[in-house]
Amino acid sequence: MPLFPNVDYFIQPPLSTDIVILNDQNSPATLFTLDISSIKSYVVEYSIMRSTTAEVGRIFITTDGTTLSFEVDNANNADTGVSIFGNLSGSNVVARYMSTNTGQTGIFRYSYRSLMN
Repeated sequence: MPLFPNVDYFIQPPLSTDIVILNDQNSPATLFTLDISSIKSYVVEYSIMRSTTAEVGRIFITTDGTTLSFEVDNANNADTGVSIFGNLSGSNVVARYMSTNTGQTGIFRYSYRSLMN
């Protein structure tokens, strides 16, 4: 697994490919899925670019397989109009989003690390 310069933890996997955030997505759409069958906690780092609006953040995920804690912490230069939330689906956590109508699509990228085996 790669180590990034000046970062003292492993990123697994390296940054995702671009995931398109659709404009005016008013029903939940999937961003990514994480397996929770053996790993119960993740930290996901992400970025969203929507025209000139930028957001970076972390999603803290932990579960016992029945109950999910999915907390988003972020910073932006203006509201991106993108809401991120998660749910359990079998042995997976599914991260989903909805977006407002700004007239702009967006790009979502993420990486994650597991905290416990």
